[in-house]
Parts: sequence; C-alpha cells; structure tokens
Amino acid sequence: MKPNPAEKCRLYSIKLSSTFLSFAFLSIKLFSRKKSTVAAVLALTLLIATLASMYAIVNFIGSQTSALGGLARVGSRYLILSKDCPSLSGGYISPEIASALNGSIGLQSFYAQKIFCGNLQMAHGNFTVNVRGIENLAGFLKAQSVGVDGTAAKGACEANAGLLLSNVASLEKNVHVNVTVGDVSVVVQVVGIVRTQTQLDSELLVPIETANYLTGNSNLSFIEFTLKDNINRQDVVDHIERLLPPDVKVIKVQQTGLFLKQTTNETLSFLSVWSIAVYVLVAAASYVVSTRLAVESEYELAMLKAIGANPLKVSSVIFAYAMLVAFAGSVLGIAVGIVGTQVVSSVFRVWQNVQVTPFLEVAQVGQILVLSLAFSAFGCVYTAAKVARKVYGGCL
Repeated sequence: MKPNPAEKCRLYSIKLSSTFLSFAFLSIKLFSRKKSTVAAVLALTLLIATLASMYAIVNFIGSQTSALGGLARVGSRYLILSKDCPSLSGGYISPEIASALNGSIGLQSFYAQKIFCGNLQMAHGNFTVNVRGIENLAGFLKAQSVGVDGTAAKGACEANAGLLLSNVASLEKNVHVNVTVGDVSVVVQVVGIVRTQTQLDSELLVPIETANYLTGNSNLSFIEFTLKDNINRQDVVDHIERLLPPDVKVIKVQQTGLFLKQTTNETLSFLSVWSIAVYVLVAAASYVVSTRLAVESEYELAMLKAIGANPLKVSSVIFAYAMLVAFAGSVLGIAVGIVGTQVVSSVFRVWQNVQVTPFLEVAQVGQILVLSLAFSAFGCVYTAAKVARKVYGGCL
C-alpha cells in the first residue's frame, strides 16, 4: 500500500529534521572535542595582542609628537624640560625654577605650563581631554596671535576651549562645564573658543591656578620662553642653564614640526610592514588549525557526508571553525594588548615616574578585527576546498 501525499510529507519532514539534528550534533561534537582549539585561540591571541599593543604605543607617540609639534615654530623659542621627561605631560619642574627665571634679562616672553588629562562632564556626556594650565593665559594667547571667539580666560573659574574640542564636545561660549581630575573637580565657564591650528585646538586651556588646584600640586610640565631681538641669545641661554638644577635642560624649538611629522610617518610605515607580517602569520596559523582539524576529524566529516551533507556544508564546517577561532583570538588579542600596555604603563608610572598612556582608536580596533578574519579566511580556504572534494571511504 502506497503512502498518501500527507504521509510522504510527514516522513520527509522527519527525515529532514533527523538529518539536520545529526549534522548539528556532529558539528558541535567536532568543535568541542578538539583539545587544540584552546591552543589555537591562544596563539592567535598573542599575535593580535602584539599588534594591538604596538598600535597603542605608536598612537601615544603620535599624540606626544603632535603636541610638541604644535609648539614648534621657527624663531627664538625655547623649552625648559626635565631631562628624563618622556613626554610634555610627563615633566616635573619645580615652580621655584619659574619664579627664579621669570624676568631674567633678555627674555621676551615666559610661560609656565602644565599638561594633564582630565574628564569633562557635561549634560550630554563625558569626555576625556587634555587640560593645559598656562601662567598668564591671556598674554600667552595674545603672543601666539591666536584667534579667540570671545575673551581669554583670566579668573580661576574661566576656561578657553580649542576649536576641535568645541566641535567634538559641542562646547559653546558661556557654557559651564565640570572638569574632574581624580576626586577633585571644578566648574568653569568657557569664555572663548580659540583657533591656533596647533595641538591647542584639541585642549581645554585654564589658568595655572586652576590647573594646580585640579592636580593638587604646583609642579610644572615645562616652561616655554622666547628671547628678545638684538641680543646675544647664546649668552642668555647659557645664563639660564647655569641657574637650572642638573635634572632640567633647555632645548631650542626650531623647525621641529616637520622632523616630528616625518618621524611619526616612519614609525607608522614600520608598523604597517610589521602588521603585514603578523597577518601573514595569522593566515598560516589558520591553515595549520584547519588542516589539523580535517586530519583529526575524518570520522566526523565522513559521518556528515554519510547522512547526506553536500560538499558545501562539509567545507562550511571547517570554515566556520577557523572563523570562530580567529574571532575569539582577535577579540582576546585586542583586549590583552590594551590591558597589557595599560598595566606596563602603570608599572612605569609607579616605579619610574614615567607618564605613558597608550590607547587604541575605535577605527583601529575594527581594522584589526576585519583584517584578522579576512586573513584567517584566506588561510583556511584551501583546506576547506580539499575536505569538500575528499572521499571518505574507509573511515566508517
């Protein structure tokens, strides 16, 4: 007696469901039983962590060179820095030095400055910004021929915002914001927006008194000064150097912007070459992982073909496994790279008093993730195609 169409449909549905469940079960079994999965994820994690940490360090170097480049103008401009200063924000100069030097013969301008990281709290969100405290801020902006939309900050509760910062954080004139550093906070009024086409455009500028209150000390990051014309500049610089303690130095800032830019570009070029090598290793690791999976899982792959899985489904198992390993390794690698650089920078900050704040941009995180998956896919394509064509005759 032949089954009616309804009975045929029911039997076909049962067979299809059974096949799907068998396929899913064998696929999960194939993934979960492999002890080498953890080792593969860890290997990719180390590769991506190395790349992520290098990006983070280069980003920090780039931000610091941009800051120094913003100060670099042709002329008789000098900086007083700590000799062991790794960055402009990492210097520690006693305010007594500024008091002793200010007013020296031959000085045209003299500005003690302090740079530190603060949190800008506003109604529509919080922003991490570089805060720059400047002694005689109004005179500094006037000497730099800076365009100010509004007025220069004079009181301790006033501030100027750089043009880029105002655009990012939606800052406008006469807006009150809360600036927080650790447990200390102060409310300041943005009295003017400055445009300098330098690093100042991305910073919040406050009087030095406000900076000292936020940081809890009166130490300076550096001192910037210029010399008068028609004087023997070397004699003035030599006189200043004799007044400085042994751990403080004077450097001349002249045409360094282009040099710093070229140095950063060379570093980025090196990083690009290194990243290509890392991604090639990721592709090689994906090939090894997928090949090992195919060799160790011949029985499961044969079972999949035996229950009716077509070559595309069988190869998709290998491909999916490689992608899962690559995704897990990439995410863990990015996390380990960021956390690792932060831990190392914290150790240097505590032991050596070196201020290093590496960071990764969101676009770089996406780039690392996408390229890691792409090279992993490239590495496992050959193995997946080979498994799809293979005939498993003696594995069952």
